[in-house]
Amino acid sequence: MKNILKLELKKALTNKFFILSAIILFLPTMMSLMYNVEINMIAVNETKELTDAGYVYDTMPDAATIFNNWVGGEAYSLGSTIFFYIFPLMLAIPYGWSYCSELKSGYIKNMVIRTKRMPYFLSKYIAVFVASGLVVIIPMILNIMLTACYLPAMTPSSQWAIYTGVFSQSFMSQLYYTVPFLYLFIYLLIDFIFCGLIGCLSFAVTHLIKNRVVVVIFPFAVLLLWQYLANNIEHSLEISLAPTEFMHPATAGYVAVWSVIIIEGIILFAATFLPTIIKGRKYEIY
Repeated sequence: MKNILKLELKKALTNKFFILSAIILFLPTMMSLMYNVEINMIAVNETKELTDAGYVYDTMPDAATIFNNWVGGEAYSLGSTIFFYIFPLMLAIPYGWSYCSELKSGYIKNMVIRTKRMPYFLSKYIAVFVASGLVVIIPMILNIMLTACYLPAMTPSSQWAIYTGVFSQSFMSQLYYTVPFLYLFIYLLIDFIFCGLIGCLSFAVTHLIKNRVVVVIFPFAVLLLWQYLANNIEHSLEISLAPTEFMHPATAGYVAVWSVIIIEGIILFAATFLPTIIKGRKYEIY
């Protein structure tokens, strides 16, 4: 299985669909970066003018940091909006499209003949998971690094919660105002896991559907339906139930909670992993 996994990971991370999807997702993060840098440069220039004029002005240095200006830390720029709207579609492209092509070409049958079925499909699942997670996380990490070139990495202050968007009741708020880099790491890890599992939805559905367009769109459609259903009951629970909401740290929706994140993660894992196990046991070459 080790050799098969290496092969599938190499295919997943070097194919043109993975690179194209990562580039497409990187573009809105650049839009977010340019918007936030421009806004902060305007604020800096206005502060300088006031200071030069003799006014005593609080520059609020800990109100504008990388932690509330990276693409996931803000929810008001067009770039951030586009990124968190299209990522479910982009993460399904790298492997969903190519896997359907492999099914039609007979490549999978040849691979199954040469190796055991279960190791092959498990390797496929892991490769899809990793590729789907990385295609979203890489543009986010690049955005954080570029944002850090223009804005300080100061620990945010809770007195500027109106600017950070993280209030006392917000998800991991205590961590945000004490160890913000750990907060950032945990959120990136959550997003990586969910993006990986969402991408595996396209892999799971290929056991039933062979149309490449439908396979790629399927995770996007599931998340839209999930969000629609969640919106109908969130107001009574006052917690975030849709992955599209709690995967965005600066979302304007209800507060996220660990119990929902863990339960929905388990549901997604079961919905994607069990079909893979069934396929690995019952896949017929002819």
